[in-house]
Amino acid sequence: NELILCIMIPRFFVSSTYFDLKHVRERIEKFIESYGFEPILFESDKVTYQHGKEIDQSAYYEVSLCHIMVLIVGGRYGAPSSLAKSEEERKNYDKDYISITRKEFETASTKNIPIFIFIDKNVYAEYQTYKENQDFFEIDSSGPQKENLNNRKFKFAHVDHVNVFKFIDVIKSKPIKTFEKVEEIENYIKAQLSGMFYLYLEKKKK
Repeated sequence: NELILCIMIPRFFVSSTYFDLKHVRERIEKFIESYGFEPILFESDKVTYQHGKEIDQSAYYEVSLCHIMVLIVGGRYGAPSSLAKSEEERKNYDKDYISITRKEFETASTKNIPIFIFIDKNVYAEYQTYKENQDFFEIDSSGPQKENLNNRKFKFAHVDHVNVFKFIDVIKSKPIKTFEKVEEIENYIKAQLSGMFYLYLEKKKK
């Protein structure tokens, strides 16, 4: 009888907006492959789309089948999740809504999947400015100061919408790493994987 060897390969889900971070995704995909792991990116046809469901819901299911998530936050917030509460919420870009990338992050968090988080350094610097002036962007629905945010346009240099900063508010409770070059992402992942393997070997000794 032939011996069939079943190799278990860790799966890494790469989560980010696509067009602004395409070059980063390509590099990280190759980096993950160089370790013998399986990178999961929708543009590489690694997401199995389920009949009768919205495209992004298949991505959330794929996240639940992975072992590690690499989350990369750039200057775009992204398209709304099909699981948004209302059609009005999805259409109105000036209201809070859950983007596909954010929903992928929430799925990984719910499943207790380790998440490596990387934020573009320029975006994170602009986030600090936003936090220092947050009251300017928040509307007080009571009192004489009530204003419509549409009449208070503010253009950021590195992000397309204030919702990017609100997403950072959600993820900043976890360890994050800012980056300017893709090499910084690669070096951080390399160090984290080394540390995880070390802890595994120490646990095996006991």
